[in-house]
Amino acid sequence: MTGNAITTLTKGRAGSYLVDVELKAAIDEIFVAGSYDISAIRHASYQLRLGSTVKINPFKTPGGERLDEFVDAKWQTGTNGNRYVEVQPRQTALLYTEEVFRLPSDVVGFVFCRGLLFTKALSPENTYVDPGFSGPLYITVRNESDHIVHLTKGMHLARLFVFRLCSPVSSAYATGESLGIEQQLSQIPAREFWPPHRLPSLPDVELMSAIQGGCRIGDVIEQIVKRQTRGRLWLYRPVD
Repeated sequence: MTGNAITTLTKGRAGSYLVDVELKAAIDEIFVAGSYDISAIRHASYQLRLGSTVKINPFKTPGGERLDEFVDAKWQTGTNGNRYVEVQPRQTALLYTEEVFRLPSDVVGFVFCRGLLFTKALSPENTYVDPGFSGPLYITVRNESDHIVHLTKGMHLARLFVFRLCSPVSSAYATGESLGIEQQLSQIPAREFWPPHRLPSLPDVELMSAIQGGCRIGDVIEQIVKRQTRGRLWLYRPVD
């Protein structure tokens, strides 16, 4: 369905981006009512916000087994009352927007992530929104830093630029899976993964194999310390 307000506002200049005044007038043809914030319109773009759904690939279960699928992130509450999720180093997260799209078939969206994400060593994707797309959008990010990054609910994630096409597309949005587009890449482990719960049963000489086999060095050091101290606690004191 072609957006009447958008068509009227851009009459005579199809094939152009919407500016702030036009975004405000056509906002109900871009998003589902109640999911947007009119004050998030800035210049010629709309600032997408982090919604209630965040999915994270935790890499492994508490028992140490490798995990490939994404799971719902746990929301926490800070001292200031803000809700946030944590993205650990080397984790990948899917950040779903608060906004729920309902793009007409003659409109496409281009999404560019905030520079703030890059400054925190998050590696986000810039993406697009196909004509006819409906539902929340997710942005994929990966934490490339050695720090835990907090993402707050409602924070601005990216800027959406709305472009009206010269004519509606003949086929509106459909999922890649329904179109037969491959959704997974084949992969094999580069080396064996040694979960921490296997370390206590390993002979000393095999700890090096665990390091070479993919166990975290911190887990190996912890196990060595426990063996050297036979489980006793250490106390360090300054040398006189």
